[in-house]
Amino acid sequence: MNKDSGYLLITIASVTAVSLLIIMLAGFIYPGGFHILGITPQSTYEYTVSIDMDGAVAEDAQLFIPLPSLSDRSPVGAAILEGKGTGVPDGWDIELFGSKGSTMLKITADELRTTEFGITVDAGDLIDTENPVGSAYTLLPKEDTMATDSGIKYNTYIYAEYSSDSGAEIEIGIELTGKNSWSMFSEKSNSFTDTVSLSLNPPVKGWYPSSGDLVAGIGDYTII
Repeated sequence: MNKDSGYLLITIASVTAVSLLIIMLAGFIYPGGFHILGITPQSTYEYTVSIDMDGAVAEDAQLFIPLPSLSDRSPVGAAILEGKGTGVPDGWDIELFGSKGSTMLKITADELRTTEFGITVDAGDLIDTENPVGSAYTLLPKEDTMATDSGIKYNTYIYAEYSSDSGAEIEIGIELTGKNSWSMFSEKSNSFTDTVSLSLNPPVKGWYPSSGDLVAGIGDYTII
């Protein structure tokens, strides 16, 4: 091996070592390391609503259900209104209803049966899954919040009204997941979940307080 070849090998080894060091260091810088490493995470909101009528059929139903909102906007609600959701029964009349900085999904139906519907939308930007309240789309409104080790517990409101000859009980569950996912040597992700639940026995007509639970900081907060 001549002297020039030796210098070349040393140079290549040095550049490789420096590159690996940069990758390793950047991999521990969240979220700034994404830009350094040229990684574009995929960020999504997944919203699911389940309605359980225990096999019964309710009539002349109207519901107002919390949507993920921020600054009076709800891309999830807008996408459902555009018909992009899955599982939405035919015959439902759906509108968006805004109040006190939040947006709700207004559902009017001649018949209400057990069903589950939802949608996944692209967030467009990295979601703050560690501190989502006020910076990401979360279920609103949130009142009487109480901090927990993993997030917050809170109260919100759902409007429900229907008639049922069988005295049908209704259970409503809402789940929102904000998630960032990427690949760097392996598949990685982080997320938060925001859930609301309500159970009612007839007669049902009015706004009902519903318990909510937001869990933040789930998953990976190093890039590699």
